[in-house]
Amino acid sequence: MALQGYLDLTMHEIDDPTLSKYLTEVEKAATAIQNQIEFTGIYQDLGVKKPEWQPLTAIIATISGDSRLPIHQKCGDFSVYADPMFERVLHNLYDNTIRHAEGADHIRIRCEEGALMSG
Repeated sequence: MALQGYLDLTMHEIDDPTLSKYLTEVEKAATAIQNQIEFTGIYQDLGVKKPEWQPLTAIIATISGDSRLPIHQKCGDFSVYADPMFERVLHNLYDNTIRHAEGADHIRIRCEEGALMSG
């Protein structure tokens, strides 16, 4: 944050368009670094806690409450045995869809019962 603060102050003092262009690129890099640090902080506990059964419909309901992009799902009573961070992973996928899936008007989640496969 200090880096971005000093960059912001410096940007207002620069009249040279070439130097301003370089500082804009430095600012983008600083933002990318900050985003990576935040992402790492969120997922640092992945794998620390025991997996547990989690009802998909309840998890999807917490995400679809956002309402920026409707979620159509047919999961009924399905649950997944996963790390407690699983809900956060689904939130991240939802956010990525909003940011990167240009023209998407909904998300569809389908659940099917099947046998586990081992590698």
